[in-house]
Amino acid sequence: MDRNELIRTACARHELDAAIAESIVSECPWLDATTSIANELGGELIRMSGVQLSQSDAESFMATFNEQLRLRDEPLRNSQSAAYSEVSAILRHYGQEGIEDDADFWLHDDSFSDQTPTIYVFRAFRPNERALAELKSVLLRYSHIYKELIICTNDDRLIAVVSPNDA
Repeated sequence: MDRNELIRTACARHELDAAIAESIVSECPWLDATTSIANELGGELIRMSGVQLSQSDAESFMATFNEQLRLRDEPLRNSQSAAYSEVSAILRHYGQEGIEDDADFWLHDDSFSDQTPTIYVFRAFRPNERALAELKSVLLRYSHIYKELIICTNDDRLIAVVSPNDA
């Protein structure tokens, strides 16, 4: 979605007149759809550009625009968050999550934004066959995002690789 489409979509979702959308398109070249802008600041800039909106409506437009921008730039974010939550819920049935001394495992949350998320296990904790099958089920649901799930010790020794394609 390009800049003009983002502006028009945000206006439509905020139920603003199409003329307002065209006014923002033409009068607000600084709204370039490359980065989000704080709602209050963006609202003030829109009004300073001569667009006829109340500060409240301009800020609401900016919130909607920023959300549209985020959705465009991070289309998988919701699925990644859901997959992370499902993996965490499965493993919490078998052990304690965290990085504290009494934890059994830790999900490397940043790794859920790439194709091979990683689970670090501590001490003697190892996911059993049932847990591995449940993890595989999650990977199958999210196979459009993830190729495999890596399970390793906190010193990076490989324990298992779970793939949605495993027999």
